[in-house]
Amino acid sequence: MTIAVDSYGPVTDNAQSVYELSMIEEIAGVEDEIRREHGFEVRWDRGKQMLEENDGAGNTFKATAKPVLIGTAVVGTTMIFSIVMALTDGLTTDLENLVDHAPAVPAGGSSPAAR
Repeated sequence: MTIAVDSYGPVTDNAQSVYELSMIEEIAGVEDEIRREHGFEVRWDRGKQMLEENDGAGNTFKATAKPVLIGTAVVGTTMIFSIVMALTDGLTTDLENLVDHAPAVPAGGSSPAAR
């Protein structure tokens, strides 16, 4: 659910951008070609309206999902921190075990696999 809601906005925004950048309306004979190959009449105004409506819905979904996504991240981070605190007796013992399982990340952020 979270992925669907968080993805809808960018997808609809990109769909509108692709349409605008394609400049398909300016291609000579495109309406006849679409009618011949796909069997329907082109209604540019209706298509633009639908893209705009979906873009607005995507922005609304994104705005309503953001607090849930932030809250989920806070809960996850709190749980991880609590587990670390419990396993190390409040960061007083077994600290060397925390580093043993961490992946090596060299300076600059590149992963060993990328080299």
